[in-house]
Amino acid sequence: MLEWIPAIILFIAVVALSNVFLKIFEIYKEHQASSRFEKDFRHAITQSTPDWSDIKHIASTRDLSISDAIRVIKNCHRDILVGGNKELSEERDLIKGYIKRFEDEEPFEGLPTEIRAHLERLRGLLKGNEHLLDPITTHLKETIEISNKKHKQQRRYTIGGFVVGLCGIIVALVPYVAGSNL
Repeated sequence: MLEWIPAIILFIAVVALSNVFLKIFEIYKEHQASSRFEKDFRHAITQSTPDWSDIKHIASTRDLSISDAIRVIKNCHRDILVGGNKELSEERDLIKGYIKRFEDEEPFEGLPTEIRAHLERLRGLLKGNEHLLDPITTHLKETIEISNKKHKQQRRYTIGGFVVGLCGIIVALVPYVAGSNL
């Protein structure tokens, strides 16, 4: 039985490292898609006046979700506002229009699907008074953001506890295995 312990520990280490490398690769691919979309977006709005469907098409060809694309667009808008992007400053109204169009199409973006369906029904009932849902939507988004931060912190604690526990097991088993071989 003791001869299997190093193999089990090695297997656990390989699985953990492969998960880490896969996550790093996934983050790299997302960053690369975002960077390519941002480059295409900047080029498109300086060379022509694409409409919202063109922007969504550019995002889809770069394998970027619309919510990630709007994050890039909001970052470009922020850069314009703080004076960090002079070349796009002439296109400020166009960029604001994209953000407004996204918010009109997806007012409940970032909320769980269980809540979205009910809010969409409420929005349909409030024809002409959809703005009444804005405070609750904003509050729900802030609450979810806080919850997500707490979950990330809890995941870090869980992973850290697992690593410390695994190291403890290894430290306890090494003298036991080394003592039985003598």
